[in-house]
Amino acid sequence: MSMLRSRASQSLKVLRRPSRPLSLVLETGLRAGEVAGLQWDDIDLENKVLYVKRTMLQYAKKGGFHYGAPKTL
Repeated sequence: MSMLRSRASQSLKVLRRPSRPLSLVLETGLRAGEVAGLQWDDIDLENKVLYVKRTMLQYAKKGGFHYGAPKTL
């Protein structure tokens, strides 16, 4: 087990009821914007696959949010 995975496992034990988004981030290593960009059609429950097709980004000057490409494909 890697050091990161071990620490994540310990963190989950400390939390009594970890939220699903937190578990998703710790288990997959997704960035916050990638989690925010997920949509139901990105999840293939039958094949147990999660597709990261977009990330949620914030406009620097205007404010507000928009979708963009993830950092790595």
